Amino acid sequence: MPFARRHFYHFIGGSESKYAPEPGVGWLNKAGWLDVIKCHSGFRDSWRALMNRTQGKLIVFYDGSCSTCIKDRRWYEKLAGKTGESVEWLDITGRDDELLQQGVDPDKALRELHVKDDQGEIHREMDAYILLMSRVFVLKPLAWLISLPLIRPALAKLYHAWVERRLAARA
Repeated sequence: MPFARRHFYHFIGGSESKYAPEPGVGWLNKAGWLDVIKCHSGFRDSWRALMNRTQGKLIVFYDGSCSTCIKDRRWYEKLAGKTGESVEWLDITGRDDELLQQGVDPDKALRELHVKDDQGEIHREMDAYILLMSRVFVLKPLAWLISLPLIRPALAKLYHAWVERRLAARA
């Protein structure tokens, strides 16, 4: 695949997203160009799949030694109200063995948000944020916005850069 198309593919989430596999199957046609129809239908289907998981108990794995993470948790609980009762918050600090039993890599748990749904599936990074936000009425528009194919990977890059700075400052 030519350089420019490969980087555009990466930007729209090609290697970062489970919804955009190899050319000819996902968002890219066989020539390596963006297939808008497949992109839209893939986005629509993935959004519907996430919206179907807005019921049931969630377990959020978060870094309890991170002051920003604690503030974000309180902010979410305040906005969620009674909906927040279906979310269990698990501080990952010092729980490496428990995380491994749950199927979560402890190092990745520090670098990405992980959420386990009531069916036992682990959602990470932007999928986890979208799942959490889609549960709260006032956050649903934001969940929809960050799930858009051009916004999601850009936001993921910013998020990873912020986490790396936070972990470097803590070390």
